[in-house]
Amino acid sequence: MSYPVGRATTCAVMVTYHPGPEVLASIAAVRPQVDRLVVVDNGSRPEAHACLEELRATGEIELISNPENLGVASALNIGFRWAMERGYAWLLTLDQDTICEPDMVEKLFAAFAVDKDPESVGVLAPVHFDRETGYVSPHLRNLPAPVVRRRYVMTSGNLIPTRALLEVGWYDDDFFIEYVDHDFCLRAGKKGYRVLLVRDARMGHQLGQLKRHELRFGPFGIWFFSHNYAPVRRYYRARNRIHLYRRYFGWWMLQDLGFWTRDWMKIILVEENRMAKLKAWWLGTFDGIFGRLGRFEGAHHKTPKSPRYYVEFRKEILPLLPEVAERSLDIGCGTGETSARLKELGRVKWAAGLEGNPVAAETAAKRLDFVERVDLDRDDFPVADHSLDLVLALDVLEHLVDPWSVLAKLQRKLKPGGVAVLSLPNVRHHSALLPLLLLGDFKYQTEGVLDSTHLRFFTKTSAIRFVEDCGFELLAYDHTGAKRGLGGWATRLTLGTMKEFFIYQHLLLIRPKPAAAIASKT
Repeated sequence: MSYPVGRATTCAVMVTYHPGPEVLASIAAVRPQVDRLVVVDNGSRPEAHACLEELRATGEIELISNPENLGVASALNIGFRWAMERGYAWLLTLDQDTICEPDMVEKLFAAFAVDKDPESVGVLAPVHFDRETGYVSPHLRNLPAPVVRRRYVMTSGNLIPTRALLEVGWYDDDFFIEYVDHDFCLRAGKKGYRVLLVRDARMGHQLGQLKRHELRFGPFGIWFFSHNYAPVRRYYRARNRIHLYRRYFGWWMLQDLGFWTRDWMKIILVEENRMAKLKAWWLGTFDGIFGRLGRFEGAHHKTPKSPRYYVEFRKEILPLLPEVAERSLDIGCGTGETSARLKELGRVKWAAGLEGNPVAAETAAKRLDFVERVDLDRDDFPVADHSLDLVLALDVLEHLVDPWSVLAKLQRKLKPGGVAVLSLPNVRHHSALLPLLLLGDFKYQTEGVLDSTHLRFFTKTSAIRFVEDCGFELLAYDHTGAKRGLGGWATRLTLGTMKEFFIYQHLLLIRPKPAAAIASKT
């Protein structure tokens, strides 16, 4: 199967954060090599943002301005979505401090053109060198062939076919920065895609604050470079490394642990601000163990939701669903991904959705039979009473001031024998509990158990009591988490006594109690 290639099929996505004048050189270097360049700015100061606005006014770039720093992963995902909505077949990832050599994209495409299995290509990447010193990392020197397969490559300069992105999935917003590239590449490998390093394609990059050092031992000496990354980056590296090891346990970790060991030695031997960096490392290690993710500073109620929040297919609910539902309502449907997929699978024949986010609702309206924007705390559901076979309320009720009234509305809308599936986060999950018990602290996040917009919190016991107090009976219970990986092992080794500390979401299949169903008709 042929796949379109070339400049006209490519959109570059550059992430900026308080860019300096050097960003103009970065833009100028890549702009002739791609059809369009979209810059996603992560809440830069007005004076730093001004030069981007000038370029946008001239048509040199497209500009998406985030109100605050959402991290590299989220910013790239926002740019990807913009490009994919406009039909681009290839996406090029860029940092603000990268300088593409004039033929970099051309050489990446040339490697793709001669590949014997182009359908399995997930990432094409150039060789990076430090733009100030010309330094090339040892693992990038003297490559044995024009194209070399790698487990992972640095994010900036990745040329990704959109068909691969759709199958592999978006960059993980939770990582914010650091190991975003490792996570995507390792996930691509698990999906059967190859990550390829192209020897002749080159890109200049700012590899931290690179400094050359020499250690003398009498007449002998060794020299090396240190990156001098800021303490906050040491935090993200320590934290995200632990999460990555959990997800992709394997031999690749030995190489990464080698990098980690050399980094530690350089911090202790030659880098400045050692104590701040070591403190950041310890904080990151604790947060990694406790399961924290997202921005180091935490989230607040105005922090924009991750784009992924609206587009996930909740396949974990499939075992709880009836074989076929004639009419369903998805409360908080996002972009309609779950209900649309259920229609494709034949599990739902007619699907409606309610969504508060206007952008997500607009997308959902193109995929579902009926979509309306409502305030769930105030408005009634715009469907007839006793008309629904199935209602989905997946990670919605915990955001509401009055979730009890929503369940009361559900009783009226369900047909006799109709059911609802709820997903409620487990506040007893170790990522919320351990920091509170051991550190006396917790941080809100953009999503998850400690989502900054959560108003209600549930354990398994309180979730079941909640639905029963509202006139429903529990038909079946399931959960996410505590099935595989660390949670699965802990559950088995403790004969289930630690299980709830690893459950992430409670999944409940419920229906109105007979008495409640009769009362709802009167």
